[in-house]
Amino acid sequence: MRLNSDRSLGSPQFYRFSHWLDISIVACCLVFVLSGYGYAATEPEMTDLRALSGALPIGQSSGVAAPAAALSISASSLAFGNVTVGSTATLPITVTSTGTAPLTINSAAIRGLGFRASGAAFPLTLNPQQSATLQVRAAALRIGAMTGTLTVRSNSSANPTITISLTSTGVARGNPQMRVSPNSLNFGKVIVGSTATLPVTVASTGTAPLTISSATIGNTEFAVSGTTFPITLNPKQMMTLSITFASAEVSTIRDTLIISSNAVRHSRTAIRLASTGVAQPTPQLTVSASSLSFGNVTVGSSATLPVTLTSTGSAPLTIKSRSIHGTGFAVSGATFPITLNPSQAVTLHVTFAPKAAKAATGTLMIGSNATRHSAIAVSLISQGVAPQLTVSATSLSFGTVNDGSSAMLPLTLTSTGTASLTINSAQISGTGFTVSGATFPVTLIPPLGITLQVQFSPTAGIPALGTVTISSTDPTNPSTVVGLSGTGQYVVNLRWDAPVDSPDPVARYDIYRSTGNSSSYELLNSIPNNQTTYVDTSVQPGTTYNYYVTSVDRSGAQSGPSNTVTVPIPQGLNSASVRVPIK
Repeated sequence: MRLNSDRSLGSPQFYRFSHWLDISIVACCLVFVLSGYGYAATEPEMTDLRALSGALPIGQSSGVAAPAAALSISASSLAFGNVTVGSTATLPITVTSTGTAPLTINSAAIRGLGFRASGAAFPLTLNPQQSATLQVRAAALRIGAMTGTLTVRSNSSANPTITISLTSTGVARGNPQMRVSPNSLNFGKVIVGSTATLPVTVASTGTAPLTISSATIGNTEFAVSGTTFPITLNPKQMMTLSITFASAEVSTIRDTLIISSNAVRHSRTAIRLASTGVAQPTPQLTVSASSLSFGNVTVGSSATLPVTLTSTGSAPLTIKSRSIHGTGFAVSGATFPITLNPSQAVTLHVTFAPKAAKAATGTLMIGSNATRHSAIAVSLISQGVAPQLTVSATSLSFGTVNDGSSAMLPLTLTSTGTASLTINSAQISGTGFTVSGATFPVTLIPPLGITLQVQFSPTAGIPALGTVTISSTDPTNPSTVVGLSGTGQYVVNLRWDAPVDSPDPVARYDIYRSTGNSSSYELLNSIPNNQTTYVDTSVQPGTTYNYYVTSVDRSGAQSGPSNTVTVPIPQGLNSASVRVPIK
């Protein structure tokens, strides 16, 4: 490789080789990095020294970056906004050394009408992480927009020259203005001996400071507080005054609050004041009813009526207590004590639940702090009523009823109470018993009633027992039981055919019967010749009977016996029916 240079030894020389070749020569030592093939010498480029790829200071290894100075500025522009002509505005800007080597700020130059910078002397050296703050001032020398620049020059490797734009607008000197809200105050009614306070807001709405010199009221019953005068408010500032009215008598008072200031317009602003002194308020209680009548209420149920308590005075009403007297009466609806403001109300609910069918009376007592009638009594009246069921019989006896037939007895149910009676059902029990005559449930108004038909149809020759259970709304006897009894009679039904070939007409038939295995028959009965059936009602359960029949003519001649039939009557057997041929 060949180097050509006419530069003197000892000064850093820079060569840029074609296709990635950089060489740095310092003193008599050569440190170089070759990359590529050919080269060509170039002029020095100091600002790009740290950016050259692979260039290393003497004494450093290839793995550590060289220290470098870097500059950071807190803002890229400063806007001062509106500045009154003849005045100034100041904004800060901070410069910080953010590199790894000391930063030297050589200068901070300002261009532009009315702009100046202060706060540091240059050149200024900042070690890494050190900072300095400059104060930039804008002086409004004329009306209109003004622009400028602040140029900072340093040894920062990346940005040695930084320019910050400056803007400001000169505006004419402002005028003080005042806005007061509201423009009138009405304190309403104020009790004599008490006070009321309302606010008044004063705002500086001009472009110059507002000086309020005083706030005065003529009448001694009004007073102003909240600040001391004079007081100055900058534009957009505000303050609040407190206006107090102390009522001394029962009358209407009017006055004016005068606020004096340096406002260009309306330097004296008037606010109208009004209030009325009123006498000490009193609490009063009004009850919606002096008595409550519940009418007829059925025992076991209840009825409820409302009573409303209203605060009708001019002061809060405190209802201290409520109490109720009388059997069956109760009250609910509020917890006491309770305070009601004027026109407020509370509703109580009075309930009557009678325990017996009789007249009832009671009293609701209300205690309060009402000026008049601090204790009020509400009378309570009601009549307890109850349905009652009367049954025509406590038991029904049907006696003896032959098997295969039936007997019927009436049972009357009557409403005999003081309220309507509802009969829900009539349930019957017992073999052979049935009931008819009504569909349930049925409601009966006193003194109406209904009649049931109870029937006994025995199916055995033994005594039968049963009940009719009547369910109703009778509070005393909601379930009434009527006993049923009857006896079924066992019978043997005999039937035979009349002789068709007898030369003599039949005058009668004789029925003979024997018991068990006995061959001794006894005449049971004789019946006319026009009957060919007979019912033996004298049989007993558990006994066997034998029967035959003979026919007898007019002369008394008797035929031979018919065939014999045997009828055993076991326990609980229904009626027996046999056919007996007559020979």
